[in-house]
Amino acid sequence: NTSMYTYEVAPLLTLMEMECVRELSSLVWEDGGDGVLTPGGSISNMEAIVFARNNKYPESSAKGIPDGQRPAIFISEQAHYSFKKGAIFLGFGHEAVIKVKSDDEGKIIPDELESEIESAIDQGMHPMMVVGVAGTTIAGFFDDLPAVAAIADKYSMWFHVDAVYGGSLLFSKERRKMLKGIDLADSVSWNLHKISGIPLVCSVVLTKENGVLNETFSVDADYLFHEQDADIDMGQKSIQCGRRVDALKLWAALKKDGLEGFGERVDKLMNGARILADLVEQEENLELYNYPESPIVLFRYKGDVPEEVTDELNQHIRDEIFNEGRILFNFTNIADKIWIRCVISNPDFELEDAKRIISTFIESAEIVKQEEFYQYESS
Repeated sequence: NTSMYTYEVAPLLTLMEMECVRELSSLVWEDGGDGVLTPGGSISNMEAIVFARNNKYPESSAKGIPDGQRPAIFISEQAHYSFKKGAIFLGFGHEAVIKVKSDDEGKIIPDELESEIESAIDQGMHPMMVVGVAGTTIAGFFDDLPAVAAIADKYSMWFHVDAVYGGSLLFSKERRKMLKGIDLADSVSWNLHKISGIPLVCSVVLTKENGVLNETFSVDADYLFHEQDADIDMGQKSIQCGRRVDALKLWAALKKDGLEGFGERVDKLMNGARILADLVEQEENLELYNYPESPIVLFRYKGDVPEEVTDELNQHIRDEIFNEGRILFNFTNIADKIWIRCVISNPDFELEDAKRIISTFIESAEIVKQEEFYQYESS
């Protein structure tokens, strides 16, 4: 239960965290990068906004943003809400965050992104940061990272990749292609407590260039930090002072399973998601949102009921199952429809589990349809 602010206080644990960062950053960038564990993906994304601010306004840490400057942060419609929270927390205001239209899969549309950038410039704003999402929060889809990176470069913006959910696909030799272009990022956020299954919390923010974290967050505190340890004190790279030993969980798991074991877990989860998606497609009364790119499957009941009650019907089906405690999944609104959102988190998920989900869902649909609200005469 020691704290992770200095090497003197936590020498072995500091070396463990540094080793974990080396392993993760080498999966993103060929030459590796830098990083630090954070209290969660939201904080990682907020820290990335600070990196972008300092990149755009090099003296901002000391003097603040120059008078009259209105920075703009560009995210997709499907990006996580932490970017708005970050803009509020850092004093930019949530209007600094500009949402860009996504396609039917929830992926940012590059032409729309460039159009929004030009519009912001016309309004006197200064493009500061663009976010590519590797594993959207709702459906788990991946933006075209090379296209987003090219636009970021064109307008001299910080390019951050929110890989909080999908970053762990980098462990899989087969699935890592989904994150093509992540090596073009200036910074990356990644939660190992999601697909990789490390106990909460295990999150990291990574930077392509060494020194970014120290330049952003280091301060004078000679009662704690000393010059000779500046490069190894994790507290100088962190927004926190007291820090939990989250790296130990990841280090132990890597020692036990290795990168190959993590990759096998990813492949099993993806196979489970595709088994479930295949079964959904075989049911005439069910509709699959799209074939999964990550271990998230969206589907809905669509059969033999009027379209105007379908959304509410799906919510009632989900509530029926949830309240009985049989299967825990949620629902969401995407593409103006209500979808059941099933996240596969157990690598031992197999065909029988998928069949149980489908049969339970259809059985509950038949029960809910008997309620008075859904009584109707079939055409």
